[in-house]
Amino acid sequence: MKRLIVFLLLLSTVSLFTTSCKEDDESPADLLIGSWKFSTYVRTECEDPADNESETCTVDCEVITFTTDKVTYGDGDTDPYTISGNQITLGTGSKPETFEFSISGSTLILTSKRLPADGGCKEVTTLIRV
Repeated sequence: MKRLIVFLLLLSTVSLFTTSCKEDDESPADLLIGSWKFSTYVRTECEDPADNESETCTVDCEVITFTTDKVTYGDGDTDPYTISGNQITLGTGSKPETFEFSISGSTLILTSKRLPADGGCKEVTTLIRV
């Protein structure tokens, strides 16, 4: 009987520690913080097919850096940014740009769909964490 009580106490103690030590998941905003190097840019689905293009960077690629409240581009310019769900809005004022973003491992993907007045293109930019 004593062994059963000791076993049950040990089992409940182990289960208490394993459930209370779970790490909190990082938010998408936390995962974004850091430096990212430009990798690829693809523009498709444009109303004018001549506007479709793709670009891949292999040498001297631009690096952008996210802090908790701003993004700094390779040329030193900065913009504030906000996040709502999987949407990131860069800049303020009359021309902020909103992108859908996802992070998988060390890859950040920014996707936007332009309005028909702006050519209607779908743009996908891929960046790699540095």
